[in-house]
Formats: sequence, structure tokens, C-alpha cells
Amino acid sequence: MVLNFSFSVVKHILKCYIFTETTFVKKSPSVEGGNAVMINRLLAGYNFPKVYDDMWTEVTKRVQGRSDLSAQYAEMSAISDIDEIATLIKDRVWCGKEHMEILKELHARKYLYKMLLERGLVTHKKPFVLELTGTPRAGKTTAINGVADFFQKAGYKVKIIEELVSTPYFKKVLKKARDNMATGKFNILLIEETFKQLKEACEDNTIDIVIIDRGVNDRQIWNYLRCQTGDISKEEYEAVTQKYIDLSNQYSDVLVALKIDAVSAVIRDYLSSIAIETRRFNNKTNIAQYNDAMDAVADVHVRSVKSFISIPDAKRYNPVGIMIIAAHSLLGFMISQAIMDGLYSQI
Repeated sequence: MVLNFSFSVVKHILKCYIFTETTFVKKSPSVEGGNAVMINRLLAGYNFPKVYDDMWTEVTKRVQGRSDLSAQYAEMSAISDIDEIATLIKDRVWCGKEHMEILKELHARKYLYKMLLERGLVTHKKPFVLELTGTPRAGKTTAINGVADFFQKAGYKVKIIEELVSTPYFKKVLKKARDNMATGKFNILLIEETFKQLKEACEDNTIDIVIIDRGVNDRQIWNYLRCQTGDISKEEYEAVTQKYIDLSNQYSDVLVALKIDAVSAVIRDYLSSIAIETRRFNNKTNIAQYNDAMDAVADVHVRSVKSFISIPDAKRYNPVGIMIIAAHSLLGFMISQAIMDGLYSQI
């Protein structure tokens, strides 16, 4: 069956994909010892958007129907020791066929797109942009590093944009400016500076993928909080919010929002450190307020990106599962854009 996706249909489907329960994962017996993980939590019942799989199936079918493309694709994506790898990890990650099958599928897709890119059959005017936001200790940094490594191993040029407040520029320049600015004004300055990071990265045509740790859409959460405390007026908040909805739409593609409850976040924070002092921000009160604000701006997030993936109970996921969801979502958006740009007429 040939799949014909119109621009409007694809855009509507991809605009907002929210986590749903399903019976996708079959629970397997736990594994004792070593580095075994909670197997039944790898994907925690995540329901992959079928539209992405349908698109990839059709593109793969067309590529395999052309001898020149199929030979190059097979060579690029081949893994000589795949059986040995599967044997090594099967008792450590997921005792079942599904895990390796998912990884092999993602592997094939990233190389298929890479081949189409090298052949000039797909182009992109700017890097693809994946942003992660969410509760502290929800697993964003681990997911960012995992997804970056996944694409880099296939030769993609990936740039990770560090959270602004962790950068030397913030510590040496912006932190000093904070002393002479009202809280609300400073928060608006931070979203402006965060957007500059994104814009600069997207203007580099040598980069294929930009992955952002707490970008513009995270700053929208903080501005909402500052509006609630009265540090930003309602009128100013609404104006700034709309401004960055519009700007985000121009640059950001996929937003993954991870949420865990405040108690779990605090526990994870203490378990990741040997310091036992009371946390300035990572305490139950502050994190609960952040989570409430993240819920409140969900509609802003939907309107700010092409594809929004919300995972409201991320603690149910194994870290590898979150990497898989993020990579699957980004690859799906990449092929959907290629199709909307006329890929079918090229292959």
C-alpha cells in the first residue's frame, strides 16, 4: 500500500503526541545480579505513534526497490557482530526479543536517513532541533547524552546546548547582571539569552541535529512561575510568552517533557550525591511548584513546537526507554519533514 500523507494531515498528527497507556510491553522475569535493570520498565507501556512507523515502512520499501540505493543502505547499516551483541545484552537489559528489535529498527532508520542525506535526496534548511525539559532528576541529561551518542555513531553532526544557567557565560556575565535587575526582568533576559543560543546553533549549516537541555520552552515555565509570584505582570507575561511561541515555532521541532513527582525527584537528588545539606532548589516545595507550572504551560508547549511528547510519570521508565522514545520521535519527525518536502518524488 502506498501511503500518501498531505502536509496538513501530517502536521496535525505530529503536533501533539501525548503519552498513552498500552499493552506494548510484555513483562519478563527479572534478572538477578550484575547490571540488570527493571526489565518491565524499559518502555513502561509507551505507545509509539503508528504514523511514524508507516512512513518509515513506505520509505524503506521504496529504497529497497532501487538497487543503487538498497546496496548502499545495506552496507551503511550492516553490523557484523549483531548476534554477539544481542547475546551479550539480552540478560542485562531486557530478556526478550522486543528490546533488540527496537534498537535494530532505530539503527536502520538513522542510517537510511543518513544515506538519503548524503545522496541529496533529502535536505534541511536548518538543523533538526530536539529539546528536553521537565522536573529536575527526571532523566533529561542522561537521555540527551544517549540520543546524541546514538546519532553521532552514525556520523551525524550533533550539537548539545547546555542549560544556560550552567554555562560559564551565565556564571561570569549574567549572574552579575542579576544583582542589578528585578527578578522578573532577569527571567525575561534569560529567555532572550536562551533563544540566542538556539538561533546561533541553527545558523550553523554544518550541524545536523541540535539537542537542547532546558531551552526556550523551559524558560516559559519559569516565566509562568514569576508571573504567579507577581514578579512579571500578566500583560508582560502574555506578550513574552507569545513572542517566544512564535520564535520557538521557527526553530524548535520536537519537545520532550519529562515529569516525576517531587518526592521522587528529591530522593534521586540525594542518591546522586554524597552531600546531605538541604537543597536550595531541589526540595519538595519548589519542585512541586515547578511541576504545577509545567502542567499549566502545556498548551504553550503544544503551540511552540511541531511535535510535543509529554511523559507525565517518567520515573516509570528505564533511562534507555526514554532515550528510545526521544530518538524514535526525532527520527519520525525527520522522515515526516522529508516526505512533506517531496521525498516520494525523489525515490
